[in-house]
Amino acid sequence: MSKKIVNFSVFFMLISLLLLGGNYVVDPLQYYRKDNFPVYVKNQRIQIPGLVRNYTFDTVIVGTSHSENFFTSTLDEYMKSKSINLAISGSSAWEQAQVIKLALTKNGVKKVVWEMNYKSFSGENPNLVKSGSFPNYLYQSDLTTPFYYLYSLDTLWLSAKHLFRHGDSDLDGLNSWFDNHKDKFDGQHVVDHYCRLQSSPIEEISISYEASVKEYLEPLLSINKNINYVLFIPPLSVANFSLNNQLEKFMVFREVLYRVVSDYENVRIIDFVADLDVIGNLHLYKDIEHYSLGVSNNMLETMSKNNLVSVEHNEVKERNNQLKNFVSMWKEKNHLCD
Repeated sequence: MSKKIVNFSVFFMLISLLLLGGNYVVDPLQYYRKDNFPVYVKNQRIQIPGLVRNYTFDTVIVGTSHSENFFTSTLDEYMKSKSINLAISGSSAWEQAQVIKLALTKNGVKKVVWEMNYKSFSGENPNLVKSGSFPNYLYQSDLTTPFYYLYSLDTLWLSAKHLFRHGDSDLDGLNSWFDNHKDKFDGQHVVDHYCRLQSSPIEEISISYEASVKEYLEPLLSINKNINYVLFIPPLSVANFSLNNQLEKFMVFREVLYRVVSDYENVRIIDFVADLDVIGNLHLYKDIEHYSLGVSNNMLETMSKNNLVSVEHNEVKERNNQLKNFVSMWKEKNHLCD
């Protein structure tokens, strides 16, 4: 073996050891240990495993961007809990299930607050293009995890940002977007968004909601019967349900959800779409879907009430009819894009 090859091999090994050692010592995702002076990463898919592994909690919040404005301090005040928000913007039900499976490996978890967004259960996942593929190696730890995590230039970049304190140090409200968008809650932004989307093509309801609910949700309910599940349907605005066949998709999902989970005593469904006063007030939204911090706080208060009774399965058809009539009257009254 030539001297050049030996020198290169030694150099390569030294660089590799420095990379592995440096990333392990800094551990920017807190995967191996909790940091006394944390700098949190806003990429939720890669940040969550470290939080689950090394933080203490008894209540888990899981969902999409519609759950990002849930401050754990507010929920804990209402529920007398120790909660952690593990919502992922644009996440699919499959991804949310992976988060819950990981969280339930920890002792002491009593409650899961899970956003039941029909778009998550339809297989749509608009943020994957931006955020990359789901990091399974962090959720299903094996011998490859150190290689993918520590032997990575991406992790090195996160380590550098950590050392220079480039990031947020407060976990509560880490991914809340309300402050950056609070000037958009004027009603007009919803109208503009609605009119842009109105001409989009109609999509057929090709997804089997029953299949996805039974695949991603029901197994977690049946295996973990000692866990209390609060399943909430987020109050997307009336403008969302007025677009193309979104109302039909939602009504199918709503009926499937209630039918599948109706036999589980450890489950409570809170259906916020039934609050027509909220979903009909466009000033509470920044676009056709995303509601204000005030709405989020009211939802947390509602979900914390132990005496709140979920709607029965046989009442869902009536609720769907109410929503259908409400949307129809709203469309007749509001010709927003003329």
